[in-house]
Amino acid sequence: MRRRRAVSLVEVLVALSIGSTVMALAVGTIHQAMLVVETTNQCNQWLQRSNYFFEQFRKDVHLGKEIDFHSDQSLVIKSTERSAIHYIIEANHITREQRTSDGLLHRDEMKLLKGAYGMLYFDESKKIARLSIYTRRDLHQAIPRLDRDVEAILSRVPTEYLTEEPLP
Repeated sequence: MRRRRAVSLVEVLVALSIGSTVMALAVGTIHQAMLVVETTNQCNQWLQRSNYFFEQFRKDVHLGKEIDFHSDQSLVIKSTERSAIHYIIEANHITREQRTSDGLLHRDEMKLLKGAYGMLYFDESKKIARLSIYTRRDLHQAIPRLDRDVEAILSRVPTEYLTEEPLP
């Protein structure tokens, strides 16, 4: 008669520990992969939104007649006597408000990525406005540096800034 060999308790425990170790490593890897995908999607959505916002800023400055820059990181672009566009940078977002003398017409808001900050700048002598977004890079943060910068020249420069030189 042949004797059956059974699996000992030690062998079962060793198999379970190897299986649970492999499972723990797999779950950690899958979790990291899901975080990378989520971060990439957030960055892509933010890049699309910022492209729209930067293009809108360029158009607004180009079509503006006059720009008022305030030290509290706000910029007012006056396009006509009755309408103006306000760009305001706050802690975690940039706001674009289109206003008329009757009140607020439209409001757009772009949230900044975690660790990012925005800056407005206006060079009065050259009539150039700049909107910049800088991202801080933490060692623990999975978001890459996504610094953005756009400059635009005020196209409707008043005649006192234009110099007329006689043609030869």
